[in-house]
Amino acid sequence: MTRWCLVLVATFVLCSGLAWGEVSLAPGIGSHMVVQRDVPIVVRGSEQPGRAISITQGANKVSTTAGPDGKWSVSLPPCGAGPIDDVVIEGENRIVLTDLLGGDVWFAAGQSNM
Repeated sequence: MTRWCLVLVATFVLCSGLAWGEVSLAPGIGSHMVVQRDVPIVVRGSEQPGRAISITQGANKVSTTAGPDGKWSVSLPPCGAGPIDDVVIEGENRIVLTDLLGGDVWFAAGQSNM
């Protein structure tokens, strides 16, 4: 029993060490998404506290630093309707958002007969 506990603790420590320090995006942000046109594009995520993050979209490049809690947020210039250049997020690792589209985003909620 003690051996299994040690294995579980060691696995947790190793896995949490691998996951910590990599740039990640907030839920709902990813490839194949539609962003609201004519308003700034806000990209949020987390990274190791104090680490520099750079975000590039076409000719636009924005840099920030993760706060003490590891969270970061940047705004990219507004886009029009239609395809948007890929967004590249670089920190400890690199994330590329592809197949992005600018348009009108609507949320609807209610009865099943909407």
